[in-house]
Amino acid sequence: MSTPSALRSWPLPLVLLAVACSDSSLHVIKDGEGIDGPQIEVTPERLNFGELDAGDTSVMSFTIKSVGTTALEVSTVEIGPYGDSFSVLSSPLDFVLLPGEEREIEIAFEPVDAKAESQALVTSNDAEGDTAAVDLLGASNIPSLKISPDPYDFGENYVGCLRDGELTLENVGVGALTISSIAHSGGAWTLEAPSGLPLTLEGGEKSSVFLEFLPGEAGDFEGTLTVISDEPLGTRTATQLGAAEWVGEGEDHFIVEADPPADIMFLVDQSCSMDDNTAILNANFNTFINDLSNYTTNWHVMVVNDDDGCARQDAKYGNVSVLTETTPNVADAFGDYTLGVNGGGFFGEPANTEALLTTAALATSPGKMASCNMGFRRDEALLHVIFVTDEPEQSSAKTWSVLTNEIVANVGAGKVKLSAIAGDVPGGCATADAGTGYYDAVGMTGGEFLSICAPELDGLHAAPRQRLGEGQPV
Repeated sequence: MSTPSALRSWPLPLVLLAVACSDSSLHVIKDGEGIDGPQIEVTPERLNFGELDAGDTSVMSFTIKSVGTTALEVSTVEIGPYGDSFSVLSSPLDFVLLPGEEREIEIAFEPVDAKAESQALVTSNDAEGDTAAVDLLGASNIPSLKISPDPYDFGENYVGCLRDGELTLENVGVGALTISSIAHSGGAWTLEAPSGLPLTLEGGEKSSVFLEFLPGEAGDFEGTLTVISDEPLGTRTATQLGAAEWVGEGEDHFIVEADPPADIMFLVDQSCSMDDNTAILNANFNTFINDLSNYTTNWHVMVVNDDDGCARQDAKYGNVSVLTETTPNVADAFGDYTLGVNGGGFFGEPANTEALLTTAALATSPGKMASCNMGFRRDEALLHVIFVTDEPEQSSAKTWSVLTNEIVANVGAGKVKLSAIAGDVPGGCATADAGTGYYDAVGMTGGEFLSICAPELDGLHAAPRQRLGEGQPV
């Protein structure tokens, strides 16, 4: 194929410019002309303001030039992230440059950080669509606070479960920095600030701030730590993130006559390893009672934790030990009673707190039912005894079977079911030992055994699933 004479005489003025890692678009430059379309050029690519004393200001500039073949429309010039020490002095910041025209932009540096690094960002209709950037650098001999990590992600959590976090406050500058206030906003977190404010940090010195993440509902959460000091910026903030979901969901199934009586006795392990589990139990008590009240309002609830087998009571609730639908602040009373401690074991906890069958046998005895537990037990009601623990049954004087038979004899055959929320049998789990003894007592009386370990069976998030009338457990 022959080459046209017009092309044979062309002195090859066509230059193709290709940029690595581009989208394969090509800019064409002809003799004496710029790049096709609007094109931006910024010079220099970096402004280094050096080191200033506190309160001093330095001004430097960079140039925006239109190097394309059509008008360059600049829509804004702004300072990027972490640019509190820099500001744009020039105005206006939206303008049009014809091909070959240029505009000088002034940037001021007034340090509020010991070391400042940011960018001046220029947005335009540049054909390549990229934002042009000029690096901004500066430093100063001033105190400067850094909060880290920022953001702090507490990750996924379960509703009602506690997670601790630690943030560091560091003076990354020169000279003493005095913190006058530390506060937090965000309902899912609790702040434990350093004691003894104001707090002074010398250059390079650090202190810690502790946060507790305890979500009360499912969802995504965001919190803000705010620290006020005498550094030039004055106020610093840091972001905390977290999420929560329910461990599991359960349905309560009841086969009952109209408004039948139900007597429910709780025995809750008081050892320190149970603190989180007991808090979750208390947080879900209203759900338990609401579901229960859909089927019967004729219920009695009693909490028995002490070695003497007597129900908990408190003057704050009128020294009432039997909780009913008409008890004022019934959820608060239940929560206080499950956390109540009165015993001679370790740390003042009941000696039998991990031998709850012993306590249940004593609590259901005729002597206790006629004295300190009077008014709880009704002959026409089915008695549900519910054990909540992360340990095996550890009664020493009698075996689980002897104690279970004793409880049945106290109440009457067919009138009592023992249920438990305890560790998986036989292997337990990371947070609970196997609930042996309780597991056997549950099977012996036809009760319900729920895992304190497995999310899909977590008994602390589902009201104990018992039939409150005749028949077998769900």
